[in-house]
Parts: sequence; C-alpha cells; structure tokens
Amino acid sequence: MEQKITWTYFVIIFVSMILTLLFHEFGHFILGVISGSQMKMNLIRAVPIGEYHSSVSGFVSSMGGPLFTLLQSFLIAYILLKYKIIQLYPFLIAGLLARLIPNINVFINYGTIVHEDEPNLSLLMGLPSITVSLIIIGLLIGITFYTSYKLKMSNKIVLITIGSAIISFMIIFRISTLLDF
Repeated sequence: MEQKITWTYFVIIFVSMILTLLFHEFGHFILGVISGSQMKMNLIRAVPIGEYHSSVSGFVSSMGGPLFTLLQSFLIAYILLKYKIIQLYPFLIAGLLARLIPNINVFINYGTIVHEDEPNLSLLMGLPSITVSLIIIGLLIGITFYTSYKLKMSNKIVLITIGSAIISFMIIFRISTLLDF
C-alpha cells in the first residue's frame, strides 16, 4: 500500500512518538496507583512519590509500561489491518522503537545493571536480565513486521518512518532531560 509522504506525515510521526511515550509512562503510573502507591509522571518517567507501597506494587508498576506499549501495538495493528488507516502506521513503529531504543543498552551490556523496565522485571522474576527484553521486543517486531507485510508497506515508507521516529525519540528525550521533566 503506497502512501504519499508529506510534511504532515512527519508531524504525525513526531506526535505518535510523544503519545507512545506518554502512554507507556501512563501504564507505569496507573498500575502503580492501582497497586497502592502514590505516583508522579512526566513524558519519560513515572516513579513513586517516596517509596512503592510494597514490592508487589513496584513489580506491578514496572510491568505497566511494557504492557501498555504491547496493548498499543496490538490495537494499532488491528485498526491498521481492519480499517487501513495508514496515518496510524507511525504509532506502530513508535511502539517498537520506544522499547527497542532504550533496550539497546541491555543487549550491548548484557550482564550489567541497566535501569530499564524489561531487565528489572527479568531480575525480579529471577530470570537472566535480557529475558523480558527479548520477549517484549520480539513481540513488537513480530507485530510490526506482520502488519507492514500485510499492508504491503513500501520499504521507502518503512525506512522513512523508522528514521524519522528515531530522530523524534532523540529530540523528545533530549528536550525532556534538558527541561528536567
């Protein structure tokens, strides 16, 4: 399925990355609150106010972000496949990259302490630190590849979307850290 690339497509990519990051952090926030902790959130992090209510609350909150990212990807893939609303394609790519980019450090520095959701979940479950990262990112790659294949997305569109989403991620992360969000 071919799509003409216009400047609005790049705006959609940038907005999709912001909303994906917010949705991911909202997953941490809402599951932390539901499990009894007082939480605060910004664009790139959701943390307890003080300490987690319990170790279970910390575990549940840690699961929230990756689960919400998977939920987003499944929902977007479903909508894309059923209704062919191609303008939503950047949200699919954003979900994958929002977990892949932070976890690159996990793959490069396997065996060291990395402060990302998936390795922390792995360690809390007594698994090697890379386990949950591989599962989550594997699922996201599978969803993205399958959907892209079924929609017959051109390599040009896929690569432009991925490249623009990576740049968007870096800009958003840098602005967030500069503003101390």
